[in-house]
Amino acid sequence: MGSSNSGEYGITRVMEQLWGLTEAPRKGPRPTVHLAQIIDAAIGIADADGYSAVSMSRVAKQIGVTTMALYRHVESKDDLLALMVDAVTGRMPQPADLGGGAPGPGWRDGLDTWCREYLALLLRHPWTLHINAKGPPLAPNHLRWLDAGLKVLEPTRLSETEKLGVILTLHNYVQGTAKLHVDFSGYGDGDPAEVSDINRDYEGFLQRLITADRFPSLSTAVQAGAFSVADSTAEEDAEYDLSFSLGLLLDGVQRLVEARAREADAG
Repeated sequence: MGSSNSGEYGITRVMEQLWGLTEAPRKGPRPTVHLAQIIDAAIGIADADGYSAVSMSRVAKQIGVTTMALYRHVESKDDLLALMVDAVTGRMPQPADLGGGAPGPGWRDGLDTWCREYLALLLRHPWTLHINAKGPPLAPNHLRWLDAGLKVLEPTRLSETEKLGVILTLHNYVQGTAKLHVDFSGYGDGDPAEVSDINRDYEGFLQRLITADRFPSLSTAVQAGAFSVADSTAEEDAEYDLSFSLGLLLDGVQRLVEARAREADAG
């Protein structure tokens, strides 16, 4: 069970930890482990074996302390997962590194970078895709990344609501792209070589199952090689798909940006 709401801010204890609103205990023995050590060890386990492999006992063993020593800092595995996700999110570039606030067309390059950095994070830590959010973003590093995206759009005439809508749309698209490729690569599920063989033969399955009379349009796409899978990694496939689809999305954003600029100039 996760932390209950507490404190003057009405947020969970783990959120108080993330925001630095909790004080270290002044009484009792000196801690044998620090929170940062716990988080780093848990991230290492999740990167190697998936988030389901993360347990308080395994993290404690990794660090070389007792399991009870961890509970002085973290109340539950759910809280630990929240701390882990915020920690890896904090490793993305600072807002200034995205070209935020640059005049002219800089917003488009900034959003492109924002999306690619987020995709790279998800592919480096695919376990983050399997942790379900339990509400809107509230962790500081999540909000910093949201702030970075909004800052990129500052030079435009979009309303604040439209800016947020653009960022959330891109966020959901990148997350969906990453999850698609991670799931297809068989992350954390079975023998990677076997999964790779299945994926490479996906086009063959379709060719045997799809007939033009039942699936005329799909059959045309299959015969044209639209479902052929190159001998590439999930990262390479995701980057390729992002380059194509992100361009379509940013074209739509650009039309909206230009429309709002015309309206502002005319009014």
